[in-house]
Amino acid sequence: MKSLFKNQPVGNAFIHIFDATSFFIGMSLCSFGVIVPAYVKSYTKSVFLLALIPIIIEVGKNVPQILMVFLELKKKKRNPVFKYFLFETLHRISFILIGIGILIFVGSKTSALLAFYALFALSNLSWGLSIPNWADAVSVTLKDSTRADFMGKRDFLARVAGILASLALPFILGIGDFPYNYGYLFLISGFIFTIGAVPIKWLKTQQPFKEKNRIVPESFLKFVARGVKRLVANRKLRGYLIIFWVLAAARITHSFFTPYVLDRIISQYTENLRGVLLSGLNTSLLVFMALNSVVAGWVIHRFKHKTALFITAIALALTNSLVLIFPNYPVAIISTVFYGLFMVSIFLVVFNTILDFTPHSRRSLRLSFFNIIDMLAVVGFSLLGGWIASMFNYEGAMWFVVGVSLISLVFIARIKE
Repeated sequence: MKSLFKNQPVGNAFIHIFDATSFFIGMSLCSFGVIVPAYVKSYTKSVFLLALIPIIIEVGKNVPQILMVFLELKKKKRNPVFKYFLFETLHRISFILIGIGILIFVGSKTSALLAFYALFALSNLSWGLSIPNWADAVSVTLKDSTRADFMGKRDFLARVAGILASLALPFILGIGDFPYNYGYLFLISGFIFTIGAVPIKWLKTQQPFKEKNRIVPESFLKFVARGVKRLVANRKLRGYLIIFWVLAAARITHSFFTPYVLDRIISQYTENLRGVLLSGLNTSLLVFMALNSVVAGWVIHRFKHKTALFITAIALALTNSLVLIFPNYPVAIISTVFYGLFMVSIFLVVFNTILDFTPHSRRSLRLSFFNIIDMLAVVGFSLLGGWIASMFNYEGAMWFVVGVSLISLVFIARIKE
């Protein structure tokens, strides 16, 4: 415990852990990588509707971010802790609304899908408003010296809680027939999700923003254009940014990994086993994300970002290639080892790389500009992945990701640490 809180204010550390714990429990029960694609696939086999899931996530998260940062720069005083509390609460309540929507539109497949996508978009838009305030709240309530190490360990503890919660998935999905079971799942997830936002308002600032050179933009479009130009012009960051945007191809895996496993592997089992196997797939992914959070945090802290990027790209290639070459359930579980490693590593590498090269008062700003370009990369790769899957099935799209991952290793090798 002393190692976890090393050089960090104990009260703030506890609140960040509680916040992350409720977050990962909510996201574990309604995983965007397993549960959401499985729910949509139960209504439709359209590859473009499945590819739309990461597009909604990325556009919803990123467009509001840059607008929020733009509006905040016009203010002389900023209170990121309160703003994070406000918008994150809205984000988490939206899960409850999704559950209600699923239960209301039980009788119509079209209405159910329209309601789900509309509420899913609302959920991610509110998340986008929350993210820049979260980045600033982390910056001013945690000390930089051990931030990456603390966040890796925090995520490990939170993900363990998420794993334990996910063990209830077979029970929850067994409460009623489809789609009632998914409605109950989102309601339960949303309730737990929302509870964790309450203590955020008690976070205490440790290091204030330095606003001596505060820039007030003339217009939103000029603000975006200038910010993107300066981001790309940063020589220390440029090599990393290219790799991050190339690895946005992983969103194709997010769209099609679970549908592929459902079609090629789980469908071979009896009906009464399929729900258990889907829950097992989700739980194994959560387990390995938790374990890899500590590994990724330690690697970044000890070896810095280049080594972590090598591991991240290799993990993505193995995620797809293993289950494609050996399409059976045990190998699908093994693939989640690398899937989990990729997901936690790419987040921690991106977040800590940008923060390490940016002063406190510009961190949420630079993250937002990065995410705008990353969003465009995700949308492009998702649409491309949908087209490839329509021509060559899920396998073709997933092999494409393997190729992109291996090519990225060449660019990573050229980065000067």
